Amino acid sequence: MTDDVEKRLNEHQCGYSPYTKKFSDIKLMYREKCRNHAEAERRELQLKKWSVAKKNALIVGDKMLLRKLSKGHGFVDATYRES
Repeated sequence: MTDDVEKRLNEHQCGYSPYTKKFSDIKLMYREKCRNHAEAERRELQLKKWSVAKKNALIVGDKMLLRKLSKGHGFVDATYRES
């Protein structure tokens, strides 16, 4: 979470983070704006709990698949496989 996306992405690409230091090619796949820090924290925690399939649907903007992957729908799409 950051106020300066370009700076944060550069930090990750330069190995600033111990986690991202392990990876050679860091790409920004998704971002969204929040009204305040508390809202951003809640959203980040929510997204971290999501399956890979649901995150991929969010990244590509597939709202219908996002709904299908939500709890209670019992839908699994072979297009999005979790690792």
